[in-house]
Amino acid sequence: MLFEQATMSLVKEMPVLAVSRQLEITDRRLCREPA
Repeated sequence: MLFEQATMSLVKEMPVLAVSRQLEITDRRLCREPA
Protein backbone atom coordinates (compact mmCIF):
# COMPACT_ATOMS: atom_id res chain seq x y z
CA MET A 1 0.00 0.00 0.00
CA LEU A 2 2.82 2.44 0.79
CA PHE A 3 4.43 1.81 -2.61
CA GLU A 4 1.17 2.66 -4.38
CA GLN A 5 0.77 5.87 -2.38
CA ALA A 6 4.32 6.95 -3.17
CA THR A 7 3.82 6.15 -6.84
CA MET A 8 0.59 8.15 -7.05
CA SER A 9 2.31 11.09 -5.34
CA LEU A 10 5.03 11.01 -7.98
CA VAL A 11 2.50 10.80 -10.82
CA LYS A 12 0.78 13.94 -9.52
CA GLU A 13 4.05 15.85 -9.85
CA MET A 14 5.73 14.19 -12.85
CA PRO A 15 4.71 12.74 -16.22
CA VAL A 16 3.73 9.05 -16.11
CA LEU A 17 6.53 8.10 -18.51
CA ALA A 18 9.17 9.71 -16.26
CA VAL A 19 7.81 7.92 -13.18
CA SER A 20 7.66 4.58 -14.99
CA ARG A 21 11.28 4.93 -16.09
CA GLN A 22 12.33 5.77 -12.55
CA LEU A 23 10.49 2.70 -11.21
CA GLU A 24 11.74 0.56 -14.12
CA ILE A 25 8.26 -0.55 -15.19
CA THR A 26 6.31 0.20 -18.34
CA ASP A 27 4.05 3.23 -18.45
CA ARG A 28 1.15 0.97 -19.45
CA ARG A 29 1.61 -1.14 -16.33
CA LEU A 30 1.75 1.98 -14.21
CA CYS A 31 -1.54 3.23 -15.68
CA ARG A 32 -3.21 -0.14 -15.00
CA GLU A 33 -2.30 -0.12 -11.31
CA PRO A 34 -5.33 0.66 -9.15
CA ALA A 35 -5.28 4.09 -7.57
